[in-house]
This record gives sequence, structure tokens and C-alpha cells, in this order.
Amino acid sequence: MSAVWWFISFVLVASYPKSNPLWAGSKALKSLFGLLTLIPFFWSMIVLRSVNIHHDLYYGSALLMFVFLLVWVR
Repeated sequence: MSAVWWFISFVLVASYPKSNPLWAGSKALKSLFGLLTLIPFFWSMIVLRSVNIHHDLYYGSALLMFVFLLVWVR
């Protein structure tokens, strides 16, 4: 489901000037966009943090920090 949302959001961003009238006036729709973006992000952080947690408590944290570094180093 989240992959479908990411595809829709990609289409909305790629066609930004044309797609603006579809969602610009609706606060509810923009809130829905935010929820559909943040909830999968939150769950992916939880899953990534819990990788191999039974054997090494810091492995998932290191993976999570690695992903953060990949995003922020840009």
C-alpha cells in the first residue's frame, strides 16, 4: 500500500504545476498526504531498528544511523 502511495506522490511531484489545483485548497487532503507519508516512514524505522535485536542491541541502531547519514550527507 505504501508503494502505491509513493508512486502517486511521485506523479504529483513530477507534474507539480498542473497537479496543484487538485490538492492546494484542501487541508484534509494535505493532512492525509502527510499521514500516508509519515506512517510508513515510522514503521520502517521501527522495523530497521529491530533487525537482529536479539543478538546485538546496537546493530539495528547502526543501520538506522547509516540510513540517516545516507539521507543527510547529500
